Amino acid sequence: MGPRAQLGGAGARDVGLNKKRQKIVVGSLKAAAGIGIVAWILVRLDEQDIWDQLRSAMANWPWVLAGFSGFIVCLIAISLRWQALLVAQGVRLQLRRVISLSFIGHFFNALMLGGTGGDIAKAYYVSREVGGQRTEAIATILVDRITGLITMIMIADVMMLAQTRLFMATPVLRQVYWWTLAISATAYLALIAAFSQNLLEKVPLFRRILGKMQRVGEIIHRVYDAFYLYRDHPGALLASLAYSTINQGVLVMMTVAFGYSLGVSLDLAVYYAIIPIANILGAMPLTPGGIGIREGAYVLLLPEFAVSDGHALVMSLLLTTSMTLWSLIGGAVFVLYTSGSGHKLSEELDQLQHTEDETADTDAQESPGGPADRQ
Repeated sequence: MGPRAQLGGAGARDVGLNKKRQKIVVGSLKAAAGIGIVAWILVRLDEQDIWDQLRSAMANWPWVLAGFSGFIVCLIAISLRWQALLVAQGVRLQLRRVISLSFIGHFFNALMLGGTGGDIAKAYYVSREVGGQRTEAIATILVDRITGLITMIMIADVMMLAQTRLFMATPVLRQVYWWTLAISATAYLALIAAFSQNLLEKVPLFRRILGKMQRVGEIIHRVYDAFYLYRDHPGALLASLAYSTINQGVLVMMTVAFGYSLGVSLDLAVYYAIIPIANILGAMPLTPGGIGIREGAYVLLLPEFAVSDGHALVMSLLLTTSMTLWSLIGGAVFVLYTSGSGHKLSEELDQLQHTEDETADTDAQESPGGPADRQ
């Protein structure tokens, strides 16, 4: 190997190492931000009240256990959702495999600060099991994410509109009402655009924006391509929406169970309006697993319905704790999955990181130069 080749290899390793360090720093900052938000909320509240609520929850542990157990139903529902999208693309995996990969994805999304994302991990393992089809795997995961988000928004919209008078009763709820509808309208327009390939590029303003913001353009084109694959598979999309509805319904009922453990009793209609809104905010990639964002949303919204700040915070913390504990189980599944393939954990993590870098490089190489490239 010549000196240039050695220098090139060393340079590539340095670039990869720098990317990894940057991701760790960003992930750590996001985690610190989430923990900081929770700490800020705790400082504002009565410490004794928080401890009293926690003791109340432990005294009513069957409700806590019921709430905790509900998350396995959520994981099965999102696994069935993803499987329906995989089958539509000709990717066939046994349900137990899909559930295992969903557990692994949940682990990477929740706990691997600065590491590989759960979506990349799922795409990597699907590609490895079926021998390729990485493009199809990535498309299924992207559509899976979007249909889940759209379902959250639809449930929030329906329940809010059904209770418009209630949401107009206080300034906070009124602002939440209009902001949620604005976000919903944007999401619905984006969904329409996703099913109408190149629609945005026909609008001069958006064409100029896409020309100046290359990364945004790459994301939009990826969404275009993913949904274009499903134009001939409406049944898969409907199944995805149905499983998403089950997932969101169970998430709400988990919160109801945690509320009962604290002696909180609200109308189900209120829960089904408020919790999806909190989940929409928590889905923003600002902190790992939405920690801090979700707690802030609970403390902002639930007191408008005569729920104390302490009750609202503990309800959210119980939900966050439940999801975190299930992600630990996902970590155990990952370890078993890796050992079963005969790989070392360090080798597997390096391969996942390489796959993520390779995917990013492929996106950059395939990003179109302009509208003409996509006619």
